[in-house]
Amino acid sequence: MSRISRGAGGTVAAVLLALAVPACGQSDPPFIDVAEDDAAMNAAMDEARASLPQFWSRFDARGDGARTDFMVKAGMPAAGGGVEHIWVDLDGHTDGQVKGRLANQPLYLGADLEYGSPVEFSEAIVSDWGYSNGDVLYGHFTTRVLIAKQGDSLGDYGLSPTPIESEIN
Repeated sequence: MSRISRGAGGTVAAVLLALAVPACGQSDPPFIDVAEDDAAMNAAMDEARASLPQFWSRFDARGDGARTDFMVKAGMPAAGGGVEHIWVDLDGHTDGQVKGRLANQPLYLGADLEYGSPVEFSEAIVSDWGYSNGDVLYGHFTTRVLIAKQGDSLGDYGLSPTPIESEIN
């Protein structure tokens, strides 16, 4: 998983976490600085937002048990200014509102929020999404950008070759 924090300084501090390991089990995840105007990162967030209807369709059909671990990344206002993009384990969504629990320990959201805290927010601040189908992860558009910046392979993180699962799967 990745987390991106946009501060007032014009850079984005991003954290790349091993996707196969729960975020709370990570110690000292690597930070990757990404400029706020980074074209690849902004394109990834735009693509994730544009494909949200496909994601919600998969989430709403999750009762079949094949797809699990549904999450979104949301750009939440950070204490002291800026935005922290953080993964949220989904509980549900209705009428443009998303409910879930923080899937990472927040860095800048304030002392009242921690790993597992319940949150509710507008779908408008979603910047990424992801889920598992068996051992393969789909979505994770921003994570793919960070992996490419590191020169790593998508397969090393359990990611599918493309972020959107084909309809025949």
